[in-house]
Amino acid sequence: MSSPKCSFCGESVNRVRKLILSPNQEHKICNECVGVCIGILKDDREKDRAGRRFTVTAPQPTWLERFLRLR
Repeated sequence: MSSPKCSFCGESVNRVRKLILSPNQEHKICNECVGVCIGILKDDREKDRAGRRFTVTAPQPTWLERFLRLR
C-alpha cells in the first residue's frame, strides 16, 4: 500500500512534517500547503481592510508544488 500524499502538492507523508486528514480521510493537506493557504488568507484580510471585496481563486496543485519546490 502506498503512503498517504497531500491532495494539493502530492508530497508523501514521509516528506512533510505534518499531513492533516479530512474527517472522512478522503482528502489530505500538508503543513506546507496550509502555510500557503494562510498567506493567501492574510493577503485577503489586508485587502478587505482596504475596503476592496473580491473572490480568490485557490492555486492549482501544480502551482503549489512548483512554489514549494523552489523554497
